[in-house]
Amino acid sequence: MFNDPISQSVPHIYLSALPFSPPESALLQHWSQEYPNTLHVEAGRPEKWSAILRVLYVGSMVTSVAFSRDGTRIASGSHDKTIRLWDAASGTAIGEPLQGHSYLVRSIAFSPDGTRIASGSYDWTIRLWDAASGTAIGKPLRGHSYWVRSVAFSPDGTRIASGSDDSTIRLWDAASGTAIGEPLQGHSDFVGSVAFSPDSTCIASGSDDKTIRLWDAASGTAIGEPLQGHSHWVTSVAFSPDGTSIASGSCDRTIRLWDAALGTAIREPLQGHSHWVSSVAFSPDGTRIASGSDDKTIRLWDAASGTAIGEPLQGHSHFVRSVAFSPDGTCIASGSHDNTIRLWDATSGTAISYLLRHPFPVTPNDNNVCIASNAEDTTAQLGHASISSDFNPFPGSSESSPNKYGAIITSRNPDIAETSTFSNCSPLGDDGWVTLPGEKLLFWVPPANRLGLLRPGTLKVFGAPETRIDVMNFAHGTDWTRCRRTLEFPAFPTVTGVFVSISFQSINRILVSGP
Repeated sequence: MFNDPISQSVPHIYLSALPFSPPESALLQHWSQEYPNTLHVEAGRPEKWSAILRVLYVGSMVTSVAFSRDGTRIASGSHDKTIRLWDAASGTAIGEPLQGHSYLVRSIAFSPDGTRIASGSYDWTIRLWDAASGTAIGKPLRGHSYWVRSVAFSPDGTRIASGSDDSTIRLWDAASGTAIGEPLQGHSDFVGSVAFSPDSTCIASGSDDKTIRLWDAASGTAIGEPLQGHSHWVTSVAFSPDGTSIASGSCDRTIRLWDAALGTAIREPLQGHSHWVSSVAFSPDGTRIASGSDDKTIRLWDAASGTAIGEPLQGHSHFVRSVAFSPDGTCIASGSHDNTIRLWDATSGTAISYLLRHPFPVTPNDNNVCIASNAEDTTAQLGHASISSDFNPFPGSSESSPNKYGAIITSRNPDIAETSTFSNCSPLGDDGWVTLPGEKLLFWVPPANRLGLLRPGTLKVFGAPETRIDVMNFAHGTDWTRCRRTLEFPAFPTVTGVFVSISFQSINRILVSGP
């Protein structure tokens, strides 16, 4: 979780990682007493390690995520009309966003060979992109008469299927971009999801008419009767890797499994989400199913028994709209309307680290009430907040002398301003750093704590759990070595018999020049 801040400034092993580590951390248990002069997180310290491996901040609501076949890249589509590529190992953006759509991008898919990306948009078109250069391939694929909600490559790479709010599915030649045959008609409402069978012979589609339909990919004819059982819109469909079963997610808050040959339901619905299920995906070995929901969580399910595996994966602060397994099955990517892509350990449900690239979404008002929200309309979440002007839960934090909540941090060192204010105006960068004048690093805040970070002049935070930090004894800047008690090591004989005494501070001043 802390690789990014530590890689930028080694002292933040002690200054930022230690204070924000959960009680179960062996590092915290072993060293907390030795480092009394660090941040003290009074509220907001995590109870246990997060399940998040990495967070990629997109800057716009994420609608779709997909792994390349070799697992090295992740593509994402978002409300800002762009597609982005990310390095799956480091979490860094690859190149510039792919631009060309004139409305939000609702669905993206890698070609099986990883050389191309298909995107479906609410501008009614499908676009193809060169995955290496990011350039558009040919002209937009036109034919739908309403929003395109879903795109999928056939596993043999020869065709693309698209589902639209015009209630049809269309097939396209992946090489030329030309339409293949007539639209597949049969649904009576929006088509929200399409998927090819592993052998490329069959297409499954999920619709707002509450059904799943199967289609012959060669002839375009319907196979059998619609699969019925959901009581609300079907938002997502996925074939198992062996092609024998289909998973579907619905706004009825359930996941269902179907026999792909018979079209019959397999066991009872998988229940556990408390809101719409927006996305489902099978693991590459077919043993697990991941589901993303508008309840802001991802869940894992045993594909054979239908039982939930572990606790929900929590971390997103808004709807989860897309989930995808990495090709080796070790990682799950999730895209959310909280503007992030999160990567999760698919086995243990634990987190990697963080990479954030968007301004801190907090709105202070005249009463110093901090309204934290990732929602599209903050006023709809809260309305008007009013707090008495004489209410101050932290006496001294604004009008009287600075107290332990840190209105002012002082330093004995000349390279730090004589009084450095940690206040509502303290910069909190896109990458989580709170900085001093001159862009000097003060401390790093984990993503889960940023939205609810209580500044000294802030009385209350709405919309996020509060993070309250005591900085009274915080040693920082070139003074950072005071975070640990000064320890004189036992004298050691040298080869010449001369005894020397080395302090912790002098060692660290040699190793690191300061944050």
